[in-house]
Amino acid sequence: MAWTVNTFVNGIDREVFLEAYKGGGRPSHHPRMMTKIPLFAYTQKWYPCRQIARALHENLPMM
Repeated sequence: MAWTVNTFVNGIDREVFLEAYKGGGRPSHHPRMMTKIPLFAYTQKWYPCRQIARALHENLPMM
């Protein structure tokens, strides 16, 4: 499922992500990566933010 979400998000036009980014401030994570996290989590039925954060540290496909 991780590869499916990755392929889906990578297929979205890059400009869709970058037009909302104003720039400036601290360096941020790429918006594509930040979109993949909740999409994959929802496919695994991980809805609470704390559960998603824990999975980012413990679950290999989430990493």
